[in-house]
Amino acid sequence: MKKLIISMVLAICWLCAISFSKEKFSASEEPAKNIGEVTKVDTSLFCFTIRDQEGTETKFFTSPMKIRMINPGENIQVGYKKTTDGQLKALNIKQVKEKKKGKKTEKQGKKHSSP
Repeated sequence: MKKLIISMVLAICWLCAISFSKEKFSASEEPAKNIGEVTKVDTSLFCFTIRDQEGTETKFFTSPMKIRMINPGENIQVGYKKTTDGQLKALNIKQVKEKKKGKKTEKQGKKHSSP
């Protein structure tokens, strides 16, 4: 009897784990992208907020592993999908390198005349 109860409990736990592991996304196939500066990171809720160039702030949810790689002030590109419950799930997170303004070092100097 104990073995039957234990196997039933394990089967229920296994089914729950499978159902929670499958992400439920809306019908769109290709992930949307957003680029901006990270303004907030909440490691307890595994979410972060970015502000894009227009000043719009967007909140994304991600995995516990990926949330550790994100820091406020960084510029990132987020590939995401909207879940069926309306949340934005970050699938890909890449740091965006800021383009350096083209300052070429030119030799500005006087012509040296030989003595």
